[in-house]
Amino acid sequence: MANIPSKELSKLNHIDLLRGIAVILVVITHVALTDRNITEVWRARLIFGQVGVQLFFFLSAYTLCRSMSARREEHYVRNFYLRRFFRIAPLYYAGIVIYLIVALTPLLNRQGPLSHIEMYTPLSVLLNIVFLHSFVEQAYNSIVPGGWSIGTEMLFYLLFPAIFNYYSKIRNVVWLFLLPLAAFIIATLYTATCYAAFKEEVFTNHFFFAFIINQLPIFALGISYFFLEKFIPTKLPPLVSMALFLVLFFAALILSRKLTHNINLTIFVAGLSFAFLFNFFKHAGLNLPILARIGQLSFSIYIFHFLFAYPLSNEISIHISGRFNATTVLVINFLITLTLSALLAILSEKFIEKPGIALGKKVIGRLDNK
Repeated sequence: MANIPSKELSKLNHIDLLRGIAVILVVITHVALTDRNITEVWRARLIFGQVGVQLFFFLSAYTLCRSMSARREEHYVRNFYLRRFFRIAPLYYAGIVIYLIVALTPLLNRQGPLSHIEMYTPLSVLLNIVFLHSFVEQAYNSIVPGGWSIGTEMLFYLLFPAIFNYYSKIRNVVWLFLLPLAAFIIATLYTATCYAAFKEEVFTNHFFFAFIINQLPIFALGISYFFLEKFIPTKLPPLVSMALFLVLFFAALILSRKLTHNINLTIFVAGLSFAFLFNFFKHAGLNLPILARIGQLSFSIYIFHFLFAYPLSNEISIHISGRFNATTVLVINFLITLTLSALLAILSEKFIEKPGIALGKKVIGRLDNK
C-alpha cells in the first residue's frame, strides 16, 4: 500500500501513475457505497473498484523486488524491516488516533465504519499497533477503516525477504508462471476449508477474504512479473497490453457478479489484468503529472479518504440530490472526497510520512555504524 520513496525508484513514473489509479478506484468504491442516488446495479459495478487494493498489492510486490535487488547491504533483512516499519507505522498510528477522535464525535460518526466506537477495545487497538489485527475479526478493519490491507501488507513484508530469496534462485522461467498459480490453488483450498467450517459466512464476511492467504496470489503475480522482465525482456505493444487488460479486467468484473462463491478466481483474474496494465503504463510514456502526484500521495489518501467518503458524501447526497441527476451527484462527491483527501495527504506527507522515513534512515545509519 505504501510508496517506496521516489529516489529509490528513479525513472519509474508509471508506478506513481498506477498508484494513482489504484487509490482512485478505492475512493470511487467508498463514495459509491454512501451515495444515495445511484442505482443498485451501478453501485455493484462501482464497488468493484475495491480491487484497487489488489493493484496496490501487485505494485508493492514489484517495487519491493526492485528495491531489494538494487541494495547491497550487510544487514539487508534487518534494514528492510526497519524501512518498512518507519514507512508504514507513523501514518497508521496517526490514523488510529484520528479515527478514535472521529468515533467519539457524534457529528462525524453517523455513517459507515466511522460509527463503531464499541470496537475500540484495548485488545483491538493493541493488535493494530503491532500489526497483527488481520488475525482477529473484531480488530482487522474496525480501528482504522481499510486497515485490513495494512495488516495484510505488513504480514507480506514479514515473509518477503524469504520469498525474494527463493525467487532469486529460480533459473527455469516456467516456475515464474507456476508459483502464482500454486498460490491461487492454496488460497482456493483455504477458502474451501473455511466454507466447510463456517458455510455462507465465508462469502458474506470480508474477514475471510481479507486474510493474507487469499491475497498472496496477487503478491506472487507482482514478484513473478519482476523476475519475468529479466527472463523475457521483450515488450508487448502498449495497445495490445491495454486490450488484454480490458478483456481480463471486465472478465473479473463479470466473475465477481456470477461466481459469488469463488472470490479467489475473481481477484486472480483481476491480478492478471494488472500485469498488462503495468506493461501498458511502463511503455506508453504517458506524462500525467496530476495523476502521478495522486499516486505519490496514495498512502495518505487511502488512510484518510474515509473521513470524507462516508459522512461528507452522505450529507452531500442528501442536500443536492434534488438539484442534479445521480451521475452528477456521484461525480461531485468523488471530486470533493478526492480533493480534500489529497489536501490532507499533502500535510501528512510533510509532517508524518517524510519525517518517519527520515527517522528510519537515521536509525539504520546508527545501527550500521556500530
